[in-house]
Amino acid sequence: MAESIDRALAELRALRALRVRAEERRLEADDWPVVKAVLAELIDKAEPGQEVVIFDLAEEDGQSGEQVERSPDPQRPASRNRQH
Repeated sequence: MAESIDRALAELRALRALRVRAEERRLEADDWPVVKAVLAELIDKAEPGQEVVIFDLAEEDGQSGEQVERSPDPQRPASRNRQH
């Protein structure tokens, strides 16, 4: 249990240090995987809702929903199917 607590505290300290480096605009090579993971998580949370909004706006503008495509993401193939 103490080892888990120590590991969690070390991770928290590392994330706080990363935030300081980001604020100072001096990210290190080892920081980029964390930045990428955080951005991927934020995109995954925002993307479904934004796709629905984009699809609905496109339909209001007279465009077919089939024309709406996800933003290019090297992690996932583009989808043209509405999931709404």
